[in-house]
Amino acid sequence: VNDKQLFRTRIAWITKYPIPGEQDVYRVNAGKTEFVRINIVEEKNSAFGMVADVTEDIRRKQVIIKERDYDPLTQIRNRLSFQRDVTKLLEDGQLSECAMIMIDLDKFKGINDTYGHECGDVVLKEIANLFNREMKDNGAVARWGGEEFLILVRGNLETAVAVAERIRTTVET
Repeated sequence: VNDKQLFRTRIAWITKYPIPGEQDVYRVNAGKTEFVRINIVEEKNSAFGMVADVTEDIRRKQVIIKERDYDPLTQIRNRLSFQRDVTKLLEDGQLSECAMIMIDLDKFKGINDTYGHECGDVVLKEIANLFNREMKDNGAVARWGGEEFLILVRGNLETAVAVAERIRTTVET
């Protein structure tokens, strides 16, 4: 095995896991997940590569994206993120049949007034978890506002009605 073959083999191993949206950045798992940026210049009889550890930059970017796209209390998508993702799915033709369910938790103010906002926060988190479990592989969930949630259901109207009824029944019990 010559140096160029060894170089190519190692680069092929590193570049197995590209990071979407990042140019020349790859995930490497050497005991813990790290990220590297690779720049390669190849000529007829030589190759030169530079590998830079960009782990901290990628982790900071991931935190910023999470803060931008997710509701801090419920850890589900926020309104703007949901709108952006649904618009992209529609533009890409990936939502041929779907329905939306808008949920407003009736009398939620009473929970906050009677038991306090900490209890209300626990209720909102549990409701969000319930919605996520229900929609696991069949849609998306977002916190639309205070106690309002929006659910995208992949499927026809009958499917959406069945999902809404299951959720309503579970929440009421």
